[in-house]
Amino acid sequence: MNRALFAALLCTVTLAAPLAQTPSPAKLGAGVSDRAATPIADLYKSPESFVGKTVRVEGIVTAVCEQMGCWMALAAADQPSQ
Repeated sequence: MNRALFAALLCTVTLAAPLAQTPSPAKLGAGVSDRAATPIADLYKSPESFVGKTVRVEGIVTAVCEQMGCWMALAAADQPSQ
């Protein structure tokens, strides 16, 4: 076998091997529903009306737990970040 062809084949196998072994990302939680998002301002106005309910919110993540992603700070998309 030609040395250049062998070297190219070896590089291809070496570079492709880690891709084949990459685990798929873990999926946590039940996923997102298609219900309308609750404005974050509504949660602040009357938090007691949302106790025990599942809500969907949309916004900009301004901070996140870097250990395990156990919490995040979320700001309304139309609010300037602090």
